[in-house]
Amino acid sequence: MNSTNNFKDGQTAAVTEKKFQNAVMQAPVGMVILKGKDMVVEMANNTYLSLIDIDANDFIGKSIYQSLPDVKQRVSHLFDHVLSTGKPYHGYEFEFTINRYGKKEQTYFNFVYQPLREEDNTISGIIVIATEVTDQVRTRKAFEQKETQFRKLVSQSPIAMAILRGHDHVIEIANNAMLAIWRKDLAEVETKTLISVFPEQEGQPFIGQLLNVLNNGITHTESEALAIVNSHDGSREYYLDYEYSPLIEIDNTVSGVMVTVTDVTEKVLARKKAELADKRYSDLLEMLPVAVFTIDTEGYLDLYNQAALKLWDRVPVKNKDKWCGSHGLYTLDKVLVPHEVCPMATALKENRAILTEAYVERPDGTLRHVIAHPQPIHDANGNVTGAMNVLIDITERKEAEVALTASEEKFRVLANFMPQFIWTADANGVLNYFSQSLFDFTGLTEEHVFTNGWLEIVHPDDRNKNMELWMESVTTGKEFQFEHRFKRADGNYLWQLTRAIPQRDNDGNIQMWVGTSTDINDRILFLDKLQEKVDERTQTLKLANENLERLNGELTQFAYVASHDLQEPLRKIQTFISRIEDTEWDNLTARGKDYFSRIQKSSGRTQQLILDLLAYTRANKTEEHAVLTNLNELLHKVKDDISDSLAKSNAVITRTNLPVMKVINFQIEQLFTNIILNAIKFTKPGETPVIAINSGIISGELLDIKDADTNKDYHHITIQDNGIGFEPDQSERIFLVFQRLHSKESYEGTGIGLSICKRIAENHNGFITASSRPGEGALFNIYLPIEENL
Repeated sequence: MNSTNNFKDGQTAAVTEKKFQNAVMQAPVGMVILKGKDMVVEMANNTYLSLIDIDANDFIGKSIYQSLPDVKQRVSHLFDHVLSTGKPYHGYEFEFTINRYGKKEQTYFNFVYQPLREEDNTISGIIVIATEVTDQVRTRKAFEQKETQFRKLVSQSPIAMAILRGHDHVIEIANNAMLAIWRKDLAEVETKTLISVFPEQEGQPFIGQLLNVLNNGITHTESEALAIVNSHDGSREYYLDYEYSPLIEIDNTVSGVMVTVTDVTEKVLARKKAELADKRYSDLLEMLPVAVFTIDTEGYLDLYNQAALKLWDRVPVKNKDKWCGSHGLYTLDKVLVPHEVCPMATALKENRAILTEAYVERPDGTLRHVIAHPQPIHDANGNVTGAMNVLIDITERKEAEVALTASEEKFRVLANFMPQFIWTADANGVLNYFSQSLFDFTGLTEEHVFTNGWLEIVHPDDRNKNMELWMESVTTGKEFQFEHRFKRADGNYLWQLTRAIPQRDNDGNIQMWVGTSTDINDRILFLDKLQEKVDERTQTLKLANENLERLNGELTQFAYVASHDLQEPLRKIQTFISRIEDTEWDNLTARGKDYFSRIQKSSGRTQQLILDLLAYTRANKTEEHAVLTNLNELLHKVKDDISDSLAKSNAVITRTNLPVMKVINFQIEQLFTNIILNAIKFTKPGETPVIAINSGIISGELLDIKDADTNKDYHHITIQDNGIGFEPDQSERIFLVFQRLHSKESYEGTGIGLSICKRIAENHNGFITASSRPGEGALFNIYLPIEENL
């Protein structure tokens, strides 16, 4: 039973082994089993035999080294290593030269050397599995060769080229032309990302364009793009024509970008320079104040400036209008000139410059007088490329010349008919024209005067001064004026007033002098007679003034004496009035008492009037000298003198610190006294008088007073009260003698007090003013000049 089973198992194993052998023999890879150290071929499948092109009978059972002697040197050490270590060996693209189809052939194989183990795990041989990859290797090598050729082509290309791989734009290739633009060595950029080499590209558009090519596989092209490249020698600007082309793999994916760059910097800069030159040329033409235009070789207008358009008063059509942009051309004789034979056409056709004058006609028929200067334009080789014309509009100048000629003629006609002598001189003072009236007056000819000199007609005593003043005017440009005597034809000298005024151009330079000489002989004679009368009147006036001063002195003395003499009977009247009052008052009737009271008041007013007249007379005297005085102390004395009036009215006086200055003491005391008593007298009923006295300094420039010295400073003393005030239009009247704003029954007084104040201020070379409104009190302003020596 067991033997039967063993037989069946043996048959099954044999069948299985047979199937395996068949599978091995038909396998598409070469397989061979080598046994022992000599590597005897135990089995080799059909694929392997076909690879080595050896018959099985000549190969199996023999050492592989015998059948393939060329491989021993290359693989024997590998076989030994597998046998000794038991580790398989994988070999790739081994190159072998084998005989195939009767000739040697270079082949490539991938090998696996697998140790062959027995049941006891010993290694008895090696299983060799060989896969021929000759076609793949040849294909790859061909590709590598093409790639090498491509790289060599790229490297040697005069066009800058680079290959960037991946989304990080790793620099795989950069040829010398590209490295020259980058100004870097290959070692500095190869295998590095674009951004790491050129961080300045972060803000430029190139990175985005590269990504777009990678993502979309669409070529991107730019022309004359500005690129800023930094390197060891700093930053530099380039103008580049470049193309980003996608690198498409077999699977149709984009693995990188080929960059092709052409440096057009020089071309762009040259063009920009040319454009700038053209623009400057065009701007220069536009800036020119004269008309300029050009034509091509056919005569067509191709350039003109605004001055030309203004001259023509029309816009010509470029490349259509020929020879000239004007409506028409005329000679100076008003003969029409066809454009085909105009100066511009002649200059181009005859290759010569022309200078001429002509009339340019505008569309409205008006003519402009121009100077034309057409000339041909040549290139660097001397070839005529067109012509240019410069037109200078001299219409206004010509009109001015005509007007000047007419004006000069009118001037000469008028000058010759005027009784005055008219003459002119050049900028250096040389006289070059005299009117006919001078020759008629002197009896000399024009030739004689210009030959012998004009000083001959001037009186010998006046000549030196005449020349001195004339040369001073010529040198300084100031107007000349002098009174001197001219010799008449009969030999007599008559007085003349000579004046000359310089005529200047727009820049202020003297172009000529225009002078006149006017007969003032009668005036001089009249003035001489008048001077005699003035001298007589002056002497008479002097005597009258001396007499007036004497009379004023006598009048002052009379007023003083009269005032004293008038007081004596008044004192007796007042004495008798007092006695009657003491002894006879009760004997008087009521009417008698009324009469008596009126007599008493009248005598009191008369006495006060006499006292005020004495004060006014005294105020007119300035014999007393001013002394340095503290006005604060002076005011204190005034308050003591009028203390009864102050106490009776309960008046309040306030003050700031008053100045120390030179004054006539008793007069300033009188001024303060009069103004303060005036304030108490005109107090509002039922109201306490308040008088504020303040002091300061003011410039004469700020005073609205006619006689104030604007170069001086003044002490400004103000006295302000809270009384009844007065109308503003009475501010000057109150300082007049005997001027009263109220009746004597309402307020006592003679109307002299403020007149005395005005006189005192004037005695100190100062001023006093007043301002007020009814019910608002009065303000007195006293201005006394500050002495410079204080």
